[in-house]
Amino acid sequence: MKAQGMPMWLLLACGLLCAPALVASQDLPPEVAPDRPSLTNSTQTVPVGALQIELVLEYAPSSLADSPSERRLAMQATLRAGLTDRLEVRLDSEPLVWLRQAQDHTGLGDVALGMKYRFFDPPEGGWWPSLGIEPTINLPVGNMPIGSGQTDFGVRLLASEDLPWQVSLDVNAGLVAVGQV
Repeated sequence: MKAQGMPMWLLLACGLLCAPALVASQDLPPEVAPDRPSLTNSTQTVPVGALQIELVLEYAPSSLADSPSERRLAMQATLRAGLTDRLEVRLDSEPLVWLRQAQDHTGLGDVALGMKYRFFDPPEGGWWPSLGIEPTINLPVGNMPIGSGQTDFGVRLLASEDLPWQVSLDVNAGLVAVGQV
């Protein structure tokens, strides 16, 4: 389907990319802290009953010795829902992926289900960071070579510390089992 010479998926992608600018113009609660897909996550969860959508556009070129170069442009989306003040559930996906190799591939990427649980908050004035855990399972819904084609699961340990001048330090360490049954 095309609208005035432009593919419908491109119009949808542009609309989704503009949505965060509209939401950002509203006053958001200060306790909401975004997590970026593929980057370090904090121990902070979304408020109870809140539903938060995060969108990212990622471009990743890669080149290996004798292989043809690869370019990947992906829209990543994260849906987070707060169940308690320490627990949230998450749905991570890549609703649109364009992979340029020897042949171009366009389609849906894999989907991951997960949760984040903050199990330790330091006492006021304490020097320990807050600690959390984030288990995930990756469901292979994307077609090869865009998707992995296999179920992956993992767990990440999260540590967050608030520093002076509204700066925070977030450290993650994880273990992932790729392509396990």
